[in-house]
Amino acid sequence: MEPVAPFSPDPLGYHQALPLKQRFYPLGCAVDLSTNSPGVLETARARWSGHDPVFDEHPVAFSVVVAPGDAVTQSPVPRFRARDHLVVLVADSAHFGCCDLAASTVACWVADDTARKSAYLGYHYLDPLILLLLSNRYFTPIHAGCVARNGRGVLLSGGESAGKSCLSYACARAGWTLISDDAGYMIRDDPNQRIFGRPRFLRFEFSAERLFPELRGLLAVEAAKGADVANIDSNLLPGIETATECRAEAVVFLERQTGMTAMLTAVDEGDALDRLLAELPIATQATRAAQVASLRKLLQKGAYRLKYDQPEDAVAKLGSLVRN
Repeated sequence: MEPVAPFSPDPLGYHQALPLKQRFYPLGCAVDLSTNSPGVLETARARWSGHDPVFDEHPVAFSVVVAPGDAVTQSPVPRFRARDHLVVLVADSAHFGCCDLAASTVACWVADDTARKSAYLGYHYLDPLILLLLSNRYFTPIHAGCVARNGRGVLLSGGESAGKSCLSYACARAGWTLISDDAGYMIRDDPNQRIFGRPRFLRFEFSAERLFPELRGLLAVEAAKGADVANIDSNLLPGIETATECRAEAVVFLERQTGMTAMLTAVDEGDALDRLLAELPIATQATRAAQVASLRKLLQKGAYRLKYDQPEDAVAKLGSLVRN
């Protein structure tokens, strides 16, 4: 009689098979994704495609385990917590992730019902985990839209209601190149302060239909950030030119005021730095020092405050910053 192999329990799921594998280049950085879900791969293809390889050495290992779970009417929203080089993203016992900044690895667990919600999975898990890791490794993230003319970019910074997406889109409608509507990623050691963006998806509040009638109907898509905000694929918007990178020329802080004629004024470099630092995400001490240094160099090119009401007036003012 052949000996019976000893039973090897795996309560932690350590040996969960992840047979589906593909390399992606979000922000131009090599990421090797492993999963047991075709839906996860499809979401990654939709959200991480479009960039040429820039950083191809030492790829990030990103695993996503999808487990059976009961269907839920409202998917939980995860929250970040961190200590030293470890960052966790936790919603509940079925939805969580861990990012090791030192080892450049990410592991994530979600229920199969959640994995089928592509916009939610991408917005709340895949994107934040990989962008956090890549920012710690290569970039200084800037909470701002970014538009460019002839490769010369203007960063549009502001809070949730400042109009970053609407003004970025208004610039694109007027012939600018759209780099990003909400976040730019500056390569820290690049002397030209190159900004990388993700122009594929734009985030609009449903009220944007009043400013841009062509969005009517397109906003009726799966909302990823609450009931009043939806993603739109920029490929569905005719006449919009996009690019994944540009050279930064200026930072503009947006202040939207009803009835205000567009007015552009200079901002003190120290005040501008404080505002950008307040938006920086989690980072190790060494990374934060490098990010601060890169922001100082960026702000030497110019920082401005734009008070405005109507996007068309604001677009005209912004043109003065990149005019030859």
